[in-house]
Amino acid sequence: MTTVFSLQNFVLLVIVSPVFILAGDSSCWAMNGRCQYTSEPCGRYKPGYCAGPTNRQCCVKGQDYLCQRKGVCQDINTVICRGEYTAGLCGGGLSRQCCRNSYHIPG
Repeated sequence: MTTVFSLQNFVLLVIVSPVFILAGDSSCWAMNGRCQYTSEPCGRYKPGYCAGPTNRQCCVKGQDYLCQRKGVCQDINTVICRGEYTAGLCGGGLSRQCCRNSYHIPG
């Protein structure tokens, strides 16, 4: 019985763990930040707002500058981009991406 109990705990841990990580990132997203590793470029990190290891922090300033030279950061679910979306260049949640090489149309 001990082996079955341990297996059940393992399965529960594997299923529930991603939910805790996403929930742990929401306080960063609320500040229009993006959770990322400190080895990635960012103007200013705020520790303690992201789930995971200590080197995974909330980028709250300067992240959008990676997009602003050639595009605009916007929500891919609400705005149509006539160019192409590039992920990883904007702060905020996963749906906030850089519309590059074209104009954007509010959707």
